Amino acid sequence: MLGYGGHADWRDMSEYVVHLTAAETLTKVLELRALEPAGPLGTVRNLVEVADSQHAVCLSEIPLDQLDRLVERHGAYGLGFRKTFVRDKGGAPVWYLNRDTPVADLFQEVIREAMHGGIQSTDSIWKIAPFIENPGSGDWGRYEFDWEREWRVVGKLTFGNAHIAFLTAPESAHTTLRADWLRRVTTSRQPPPLIDLGWDLGRLQSAFADYGLSQI
Repeated sequence: MLGYGGHADWRDMSEYVVHLTAAETLTKVLELRALEPAGPLGTVRNLVEVADSQHAVCLSEIPLDQLDRLVERHGAYGLGFRKTFVRDKGGAPVWYLNRDTPVADLFQEVIREAMHGGIQSTDSIWKIAPFIENPGSGDWGRYEFDWEREWRVVGKLTFGNAHIAFLTAPESAHTTLRADWLRRVTTSRQPPPLIDLGWDLGRLQSAFADYGLSQI
């Protein structure tokens, strides 16, 4: 059932990560079998010299029955992947280092050292930077998105039909999505499982059990 590591009652964790978007974007993603990166993102996103290397695909590990706020922000249509697949693609959770804290200041010192004597685009620090954010608020404004429990994959995230654990959409769109999948995809007889993130926990649990998604 929904949960983590075979424990259905571990409701604060999930075996899956999701990427949410609009209906028309999901159609394009399924045609291309790829998620295009956003950005630049991360703690050095404004550093022009390395900005091209800071683009990443964003996903979330918020448990599926608790995604209301993320749906409001990004849309109800999307794809779910197992974390193991995303890790194999180089993905990882975002590391939130709160602004103006000792650990955030320490990382900025590492950045300054990497810039000393000129920026080398091949320096490993620029490969880590897209995964680090500095949430906080102050006179300069407010940047607090750590509640999204974000994962990122640097660059484009490509996938095959079998890598999609499930699709998300309002239940009213499920029939159309299934028909569209069967028209366009010849390598898979059936579309991935379709769920509605507006379903309550009981219905989500039942759907996952019916689809055999309760186990990794």
